[in-house]
Amino acid sequence: MAERYVPLGGRSRLEFSVLHAYAIRGGPLNQGRNMIGSVGYFYQLRERDGPEVIAFHWHPGRPNQPPFPHVHVQSRVGSVEISHRFHIPTGRVPIEAVVRFLITELDVQPRRDDWARVLDDGEQQFNARRSW
Repeated sequence: MAERYVPLGGRSRLEFSVLHAYAIRGGPLNQGRNMIGSVGYFYQLRERDGPEVIAFHWHPGRPNQPPFPHVHVQSRVGSVEISHRFHIPTGRVPIEAVVRFLITELDVQPRRDDWARVLDDGEQQFNARRSW
């Protein structure tokens, strides 16, 4: 599904895909208010029309898949080879952390000057409201 990726600005020819699943929950514990909660994510980075570079996944409940958040990378150091099929455990990864990684580590061009403040604010809200 090539159409799910969008090209990123910067020196490299990278494309990014985000799929974030959520559920709306209500009930007496929420004092009659609806709450929105994350139930999974796929944040994937690849070379433009090429191989995947890194993928952050959390998709509990999928058959034959781990229930914990994880990352996929391809690496070889000495005699150790890590396949992109491996599920390397992580904690939950907020989208703000991934976007910050793209900008600060991979030189992706931000689209606004106040990107750091916007990402910090969003990540603080995520950390304050997450349920685990």
